[in-house]
Amino acid sequence: MPYFQVTLPSSVESADILAAIVVELGSSGCEQRPESLIAFFPPGIDKGTVLAALEQHIATVRANGFEVPESPLLLEDVPDLDWNAEWKKRLKPFRISPHFTVKPSWRRLEKVKTQFVIELDPKQAFGTGSHATTRLMMGMLERYLEAGEAILDVGTGTAILAIAALKLGAQKAVAFDIDPLAVEAAVENRAVNVPDQKLALFTGTLSAIKAHEKYGLILANITRKTITALLPDLANHMKSDGLLLLSGILIVEAEDLKARLAAYALEVKDEEYLDEWCGLVVKGRVMP
Repeated sequence: MPYFQVTLPSSVESADILAAIVVELGSSGCEQRPESLIAFFPPGIDKGTVLAALEQHIATVRANGFEVPESPLLLEDVPDLDWNAEWKKRLKPFRISPHFTVKPSWRRLEKVKTQFVIELDPKQAFGTGSHATTRLMMGMLERYLEAGEAILDVGTGTAILAIAALKLGAQKAVAFDIDPLAVEAAVENRAVNVPDQKLALFTGTLSAIKAHEKYGLILANITRKTITALLPDLANHMKSDGLLLLSGILIVEAEDLKARLAAYALEVKDEEYLDEWCGLVVKGRVMP
């Protein structure tokens, strides 16, 4: 079965939102153009389900006040692609935050203008650092990580955040993802950036973390829906004085999530915004 692509209408203000949506629907990657977004889907994903979901999501994005041109969705079969080669064409070294430059493993870096460099080979995993949600997480991580802390990275992708935390002085990190391809990429990225023994990686879910394990800092750059579902467990794995850094949240979703956090006695300490996205710094359980 061939890959297929869906071309959907987008604009400058809605492109990031739609890109996150197609990733959640199983897209292997997407290409942004001035008035459209092309999302590529691997064999095995039902075309009809994708089209129906996209139509519903686009209607919701419009209802929330974001511009999406009135154009039909276009579905086409495409020949098998070398996705790694496609990534390599697009990625170049870039400064992601005041302390970090991200360098693709196959690119040469002439001058280093930041304290740290992360060498990254994303393959098909989410987390190159270019997306606004990852930039939000990096900024919050730089401000709130305390040296010597143990961290948990939920939905690690390429492990970019866990690697950054260790370079900033975290004692150790545990990171996982449900996507085995993401963990495969993360293992390779660990090998060229940090000592293996400092970063534990596995394919799985939060349920694999033992109930008694507590962390001073938990990172979750996923989606609002997934964050909401995981809140009880996330709260249980936080130290009483720990912090939870959240991203992958649309600004229009932030107030709903804050209310759900309050229901678990979690308090928002800080919030950051970039484009259409929100990042939250959450304090541990508020004790009476």
